[in-house]
Amino acid sequence: MTKTTPNPAVALAAASRPGRSMSAPTAAPPPLKPQQPVVAGSSKHGKRGGKRNGGGGGGSGSGSGGSDSGGGSRAGSFSPATSPHSGTPWPNFYNPWSGSIQMWPEPRGPLFHIGERSSDLEFIEKKYKDKPFTVIGVHSAKFDNEKDLEAIRNAVLRYNITHPVVNDGDMYLWRELGVNSWPTFVVIGPNGKVLAQISGEGHKKDLDDVVGAALEFYEERKLLQDNSLPLALEKDKDNRLLTSPLKFPGKLATDVLNNRLFISDSNHNRIVVTNLEGEYICQVGSSEGGLLDGSFDAASFNHPQGLAYNSKKNILYVADTENHALREINFVNETVKTLAGNGTKGSDYKGGGVGTEQVLNSPWDVCYDPSEETVYIAMAGQHQIWKHNTFDGVTKVLSGDGYERNLNGPSFSRTSFAQPSGISLAPELQELIVADSESSSIRALNLKSGGSRSLAGGDPMIPENLFRFGDYDGTGSDVLLQHPLGVVYASDNQIYVADSYNHKIKRLDPITRKVTTIAGTGHAGYKDGPALSAQLSEPAGLVEVGDGLILIDCPA
Repeated sequence: MTKTTPNPAVALAAASRPGRSMSAPTAAPPPLKPQQPVVAGSSKHGKRGGKRNGGGGGGSGSGSGGSDSGGGSRAGSFSPATSPHSGTPWPNFYNPWSGSIQMWPEPRGPLFHIGERSSDLEFIEKKYKDKPFTVIGVHSAKFDNEKDLEAIRNAVLRYNITHPVVNDGDMYLWRELGVNSWPTFVVIGPNGKVLAQISGEGHKKDLDDVVGAALEFYEERKLLQDNSLPLALEKDKDNRLLTSPLKFPGKLATDVLNNRLFISDSNHNRIVVTNLEGEYICQVGSSEGGLLDGSFDAASFNHPQGLAYNSKKNILYVADTENHALREINFVNETVKTLAGNGTKGSDYKGGGVGTEQVLNSPWDVCYDPSEETVYIAMAGQHQIWKHNTFDGVTKVLSGDGYERNLNGPSFSRTSFAQPSGISLAPELQELIVADSESSSIRALNLKSGGSRSLAGGDPMIPENLFRFGDYDGTGSDVLLQHPLGVVYASDNQIYVADSYNHKIKRLDPITRKVTTIAGTGHAGYKDGPALSAQLSEPAGLVEVGDGLILIDCPA
């Protein structure tokens, strides 16, 4: 189905990559030619991250471009006709840009942040949807897998993106617009002049002021055209969304004694319960996104991810990611209850609050320690590991100073993580195994001291270097991984890793630190067969069952 949206003379482009606000190397931008105004930004699909103290900050005003510590505006003009992306398919766009200016006849809107629902961007899109203003997402990738067009299409589907997206795989537009941090929003007028460049999240009012003033200014001078931009939404072209009972599931948990498998059906906002053969038993949640406690039918979730089962109490703990909450599913009385968080994204790096008075920030995974009756939480949104005491309801930090980096230290305050996305308890080692996704490493967290050690991957010398990734089996820091999202410490005392962007499952020996690929070819796909010949697609969650593993294949 083809749809249209107003084709603006004022556009907002959002250059972003989910959750990152650190600086990236950039070359001096080439001269820009006059053209219509656009608001631009760069993006990388994934989760929200960012630095401590506001996730990258930033602001508008005159200056030399945004950075992870500031932001600002950049004078100049932008011509889409100079881009080398002619002939490259644009997700959500009916007729890809063929090199003719008419394919970009008017300035586009904010380039967005794939992989993350930016509340700032959603507000601007909704407010100005009937104005001559368009949003375009510019996807400037960090990881190799994120440059793949099919991976970008999957991200567009996962995050229900309804505006055009440019695959800026070679960072051309990143340099052209003078961007140096994720996310960045650039507003461009109908004459091609860059009106503002704003870095970081939390700038809804700044964006609103700039876009509103620009529309008023150019409308008075009759310089805006209210044409239509042809759209062909990816969600209208993908049969998987119509035929699959699941929609971008996230994580798994098991109740082996009662033959149950729990699935976080993230984009359906529910938890699905099946037997271990995959036969449906029930669902928890109404499938309507929200934060509501109550019965299984009435309760609501918002893109839940991590799951952990308490067999003694027949309770399932849920990392309700976009509600910024920890939830409890009680299978005895068939109710859902919120244990921590209240739907508001927090910025508390210490914690200590009781119940829902303690705010959380994008919890991505959970695991349960029956000996301590404690729920551990991978707080991806602020790069920390937290713990929830099920006795007194207190939730507080266990490890991590909140800065996004790969730093191993002897104590909780001298340790840093980078979007930890998977955790698993290793009781014999008295450690938590952590899939530290943005540093592409697997780490071990000491439950007594809160300090950590490296097991595999990452940069062993420079904690701030989050760009050391690849696909290489070996030992310790010689290993290269690519954005691992899941781990499980199994009964054979081995660690199994969902090496997500390499489309593989790997085995890691926690003593020798040797890593070996056990499943997947390294090419995304959906193909069963012998483990090393099978194709996976961004595996994210995995659990041990009997003498094997059950895993979630995200985009498939």
